[in-house]
Amino acid sequence: MEMAGLPKTVNNEDLQEAACEVLDRMYFAALVPAEEAMPVPQGDAGICVAVGFRGSLSGTLLLRVSRGAAIQLREDFSAGAGTNDPELALRDALGELGNMICGSFLSNIDAHGEYRIARPLHLAPQEFDSFAAELHCAIGVNDGLLEAHLSWCLLP
Repeated sequence: MEMAGLPKTVNNEDLQEAACEVLDRMYFAALVPAEEAMPVPQGDAGICVAVGFRGSLSGTLLLRVSRGAAIQLREDFSAGAGTNDPELALRDALGELGNMICGSFLSNIDAHGEYRIARPLHLAPQEFDSFAAELHCAIGVNDGLLEAHLSWCLLP
């Protein structure tokens, strides 16, 4: 997608590249193409977060990770350190993953841009499904699935 003011054309592969980069380098996750991923168990609506960003581009990244994959990512990232509230630890870990993917994406498409990334918000799965976005990607990760949607607008 051609975006005035950006040094390159932006497409779904840019979002997927950013997600894979973070999952590989920071989480040491086992990645496979989405079509080769293990089926998500029936009734697993996943854990969803939204990360807003502002700068020369402003927008929102939405991330949904199947519950089993989210638990494995949290354990891998935190080296097994937990809290008294495993659900809160899970949401926090997914929020941090969303922040890192958003930052990686923005750095890759606009290396000299200055951005502020907001605190992640946790969403109901139906909010993820109804989000209209310009970019989409899905990645098989740790026997589960990660999906990302990104929408933005250029600011004058």
